[in-house]
Amino acid sequence: MSTTNIKEEMHRLIEKLPDDATWEDVMHEIYMRAKLEDRLTAQAHNPNEGISWDELKEKLREQA
Repeated sequence: MSTTNIKEEMHRLIEKLPDDATWEDVMHEIYMRAKLEDRLTAQAHNPNEGISWDELKEKLREQA
C-alpha cells in the first residue's frame, strides 16, 4: 500500500476538483479513493480475486 501521507493525498484530491465542488463531491472522492485502496489491498492478499493490478493502478491514477 502507498506510504503517501494521507493529508498530502487529500490535498491532491481536492486540487483536482472544480471550484464549484460540493461537500458531496469531496466525500465522493474520499469514498472512491478509499474503495480503490481497499481493492488494492485485497488484490495484494489474493491475486486471483477482483480486477487486475493494471486496471486498479489505472483507476487509482485517474483518481489522483
